[in-house]
Amino acid sequence: MRLSLLAPVLLLAPAPAHALPWPLLSSIRTHLLAPFAPPTALLPQPPLSPPLSPSADPLAPQGQGHHILHLSPSPPAHKRLKRRLRKRSGTRAQCTLQGPSGTTPHTGHGSGSGSSGAGSGAANTSGSSSTNTTSPSPASTASTASPNSPTITVPNTSSCSGPDPSVQVTTSGGPNGQESWMNCGISSSGGWSPPFVGMQDVVTVDLDTAMSTVGTPFAACSEWTDVFESVGDQYGIPPIILASIALQESSCQPNSIGAGGTAGLMQISQDKCAGAPGGNCLDPTFNIGAGAKYLADTVQQTGGNFLLALGYYNGWYLGMTVDKVLAVGQTACCGCMQNLDYLQQSLNGWFVGKDAYAIGLGSWQNLAVCQ
Repeated sequence: MRLSLLAPVLLLAPAPAHALPWPLLSSIRTHLLAPFAPPTALLPQPPLSPPLSPSADPLAPQGQGHHILHLSPSPPAHKRLKRRLRKRSGTRAQCTLQGPSGTTPHTGHGSGSGSSGAGSGAANTSGSSSTNTTSPSPASTASTASPNSPTITVPNTSSCSGPDPSVQVTTSGGPNGQESWMNCGISSSGGWSPPFVGMQDVVTVDLDTAMSTVGTPFAACSEWTDVFESVGDQYGIPPIILASIALQESSCQPNSIGAGGTAGLMQISQDKCAGAPGGNCLDPTFNIGAGAKYLADTVQQTGGNFLLALGYYNGWYLGMTVDKVLAVGQTACCGCMQNLDYLQQSLNGWFVGKDAYAIGLGSWQNLAVCQ
């Protein structure tokens, strides 16, 4: 069902033993509602699927994976959108970024602008935040699989505190939780172990509302609003999420080609181009549909863990570590590194109608060294 709310929506399941300590809905709604129209009724919600047990990761990307780098052949017209992830030619900056100790963020080159926004000190860090620090309970031993897909299990995330969502969007936090919680395990030897977050748990704004906001970054995507909405209805994905992926991946430039050959608005890999009209994988309607299908299929294969599926969309994988990512940055394809701020920029930026680049979301800025 397409989201048609004119306000941010936080859908809460009946609180199981491992329920996440989200703040009061009214506080989030009141804050995020300010730039938008008055709220309407909340949507009904399905129960939150249970966490799953640790195991191997059959969906881990092979080589370039689904896609890593997303390059636009020319900057977008909208002045607030800047292409951050450009392919280096000639001498390339070396990736000297080190992983954070505790919660200390590091940037690629001081506090200047990076590939996914400004440095760690550049964002608005004012505003209230939740004081709830309860850790998620250990994962169960259940696993899940669709008939034609591998079994995917979610690792134990009991060591990750959070989500600690805040009403105010900050460099490393916001309504959908803290970046350190989303990136759980990435700085440890065990690697990325994301908590369970169902799509129904994600705070978003309505796409029409985001489009109508003065100075919106989504203006670059306005030509395909109807496609995002119809495809979102088809796959059960809020249109704002599909538009956000296109904005994050390609700045809504339909002719974008990534370093690994990923194509179009949604930066889909070549293996997903079968059936494109006239063989044109850049066709916006086809491209959006193919990207949405990949995301929907991956959500199903992960047992409903949207956070894990979203990470896969940027080439993340279970067990991914900072060291492994930075090692990619030492190769001839520096920009082929995964964006370590991808989840923060998506969930606490684009999904809630914020320009993740303009306000400098993300504690890592690891792609900044590739400019």
